[in-house]
Amino acid sequence: MRFLTRYICMSAHWTRDAEAAIAAARRQAADLGRPTTGTEHLLAALLASENSAAAPLLTAAGISVEAVRQWLAPHLVRSGTPLPEVGGFTSQAEAALAAARREAEGGLEAGLGHLLLGLLAADGIAHDTLVQLGVNRDALREAARHPAPPSSVEPPGEASRKLSGLATDAGRALRLATEEARRRQHREVGSLHLLWGLLRLGGYAPARRALHSLGASAANLKRGVEIALETLPQMAEAGESRTGVQDATQPIQARAHALARSLQSRTTSSLHLLMALAESAGPAAGILIGAGVTFPRLRQQQACHAVGEMAGSMTREEAKRMWQRFTERARRVVFFAQEEAARLGENYVSTEHLLLGLVRESDSVAARVLDRLGVSLGRIRNEVEKQVTRGRGNLGRDMQLSPHAKRVIDLAYDEARQLKNEYIGTEHLLLGLIREGDGSAARVLIKLGVDLERAHREVAAMREDETRHYTGRSRFDPSAVADSPADAAQRLIAALARARDGATTPEQTGARLEGEFLGLLRASQPDLKHLRGITDLTRAGAHALLTYAGLLKQSLPVRLSVHDRLLRGQTLAMIFEKPSLRTRVTFEVGMAQLGGRAIYLQPSDIQLRKRESVPDVARNLGRWVDGIMARTFVHQTILDLAEHAGVPVINGLSDLEHPCQALADFLTIQERLGEITGKKVVFVGDGNNVAHSLLLLGGLLGAHMVVACPEGYEPRAEILEATQAYAAASGGSAEVMHDPTTAVQGAHAVYTDVWASMGQEAEAEQRAQVFAPFQVNAELLAAALPEAIVMHCLPAHRGQEITDAVLDGLQSVVLDQAENRLHAQKAVLVMLMSQK
Repeated sequence: MRFLTRYICMSAHWTRDAEAAIAAARRQAADLGRPTTGTEHLLAALLASENSAAAPLLTAAGISVEAVRQWLAPHLVRSGTPLPEVGGFTSQAEAALAAARREAEGGLEAGLGHLLLGLLAADGIAHDTLVQLGVNRDALREAARHPAPPSSVEPPGEASRKLSGLATDAGRALRLATEEARRRQHREVGSLHLLWGLLRLGGYAPARRALHSLGASAANLKRGVEIALETLPQMAEAGESRTGVQDATQPIQARAHALARSLQSRTTSSLHLLMALAESAGPAAGILIGAGVTFPRLRQQQACHAVGEMAGSMTREEAKRMWQRFTERARRVVFFAQEEAARLGENYVSTEHLLLGLVRESDSVAARVLDRLGVSLGRIRNEVEKQVTRGRGNLGRDMQLSPHAKRVIDLAYDEARQLKNEYIGTEHLLLGLIREGDGSAARVLIKLGVDLERAHREVAAMREDETRHYTGRSRFDPSAVADSPADAAQRLIAALARARDGATTPEQTGARLEGEFLGLLRASQPDLKHLRGITDLTRAGAHALLTYAGLLKQSLPVRLSVHDRLLRGQTLAMIFEKPSLRTRVTFEVGMAQLGGRAIYLQPSDIQLRKRESVPDVARNLGRWVDGIMARTFVHQTILDLAEHAGVPVINGLSDLEHPCQALADFLTIQERLGEITGKKVVFVGDGNNVAHSLLLLGGLLGAHMVVACPEGYEPRAEILEATQAYAAASGGSAEVMHDPTTAVQGAHAVYTDVWASMGQEAEAEQRAQVFAPFQVNAELLAAALPEAIVMHCLPAHRGQEITDAVLDGLQSVVLDQAENRLHAQKAVLVMLMSQK
């Protein structure tokens, strides 16, 4: 193998740039602890340098280089200790190198463009990444053979317009965007101008129809864009032409073209441009998200039109009715089937593509049926891949369902009717694939022992289990369940999948939430009466809260009837001595979603310790309400409320701790990074209340916690001691460091907070000088792991503790943290107040 590798590399006569890229790929593989160099390392090396000639080739082919880097990032994670050298190349990488040499067509040297083509021709992670992003091999080959002169600059949008058909509405939106930038004398055409152009299109344009379907007011969006446009810099009075604006929308246009290609659309429409805008990180995306126009929701809108195209003979209304009958997961199967067909170079979605799409939806009812039949999803994919052949897809055609695939849809409808299900779910698609009989998918399934009778039996058995164990049960019966919260959580996750697929009613799933797992949630820490701080929690209690918070979050799309009975009729009093956005809104919304209500008490209402003592306030509130949340200055206020109220008390923030924030933070870490145990979390900044709760909860859950702060601003000694005691039992660790760059090395999460909290305004200027070296910026983040996430509890002082580029960057999860305040606090409310 090593001889073959050396032969390929030495005999290929690579250009200097290509030789350097191959060497860099080998170094990267060694640094990541990989024994061989894969296609992912080769592709990453091609794009590592800003001056690399490979990046312009992808750009010329309509692909965002940054998008490629994002797709590659999860595959470039360290899997062991760095190696002194790697032994050679994987078989896929060797095939890619050989294909690159063939692409050189007998020339003396193979360059970076040939290497890109070789990666696209061979199997592997690089091939899958490029295909998923819609790379057109012919366009890439043309760019590699005839590279554009470095000085040639095309007019805005012209490069993208050449590569795939630009729909009339999309072209008009780009022209309107350019006109608006010129009219306002702005220096460049940006995302805001493009959004303005899309909003000025007629109501029949796909983008405008999508906005209308999502309930987004075009007038309100226009007002938001107008305000944002006023803040953009204008051209200089002299020395700059009023018409020579620069186009800064090329990455957005490239992403729109990639979306159109991946969805096998004939042209790039205004809807694709809108989807690319919503997926970007610019100000236009913020305006869209604020109006509820997100990329996933826009993709759903695109799907209705896509199904009409695939079905061919269907009218638009028939396609719409058909699509409305599909569950969310069944729709995703169709999306995935389109992508699989495109990956394999086909213009038709056939049964094998539907089956490949089905196995990609690994948390569906169909996946559970296959698991009960003893057939793994990976085995199915391998069998299908052996049988399919690669076509030469024509991007000028719309992708339609093959006759066999159309019959699968008809049979899935029939299966849903027979099972008396209102919606078509993944299990019905599976049954339709088996019943169809003549297609490749049916042959694969039957070969693996998945026959129709057994599949029917397992689907029926799952429904019987649902009815036997949970229908009608509204309270926990300890005798009915004898396993762990983790086991119950797995069953409940499966129940949520069935509810999303329409196989069970929300009421049945709600009975589970209120019944089985709620009882086990309480059983995880039965003596928990208050959440005054993280020290009130046991490790089992903390794990149960995070699990339950995730389940409540997953249940939201099923409809609120899943859990709006959990705190029905109960009232939470909210005491605020400090102003708040996230704490107030999330507790109020959380109580409403759980069926209760919240009462906001501002500082002037009760005037703690001035108009009335804390114990007296607590005793009165305890007679009227079912729980108290307090956001206060002094931690002793929390302790006094808990001592005298007689109802559960939750610390919404005090000078000592912020436990609700920490729970939301570790829920986010768990969602993004998986298992918390062993993860390194570095807090950079003041050793304040947020740092205290993060330390304690991280130590409790087995994380490696580091606080990087200036000398004299360390966390309290008793907090650090308690964290170290927790870590000794959980396998984690805790330490304080004073060099931020050293501290963040190997970090999975980098967290920061304001340098001067509320009540410390007088120290703000002094603290700004002391903490300046502790700013979280791109340079500091580069010392962490490539997959590290950036966290901030908000509000942020942009340009102080964190830069705009990092806070708004791809690694930032601050909005996920903010959203998870809602779900984590709902879990706390249920755990404490549902026992009444």
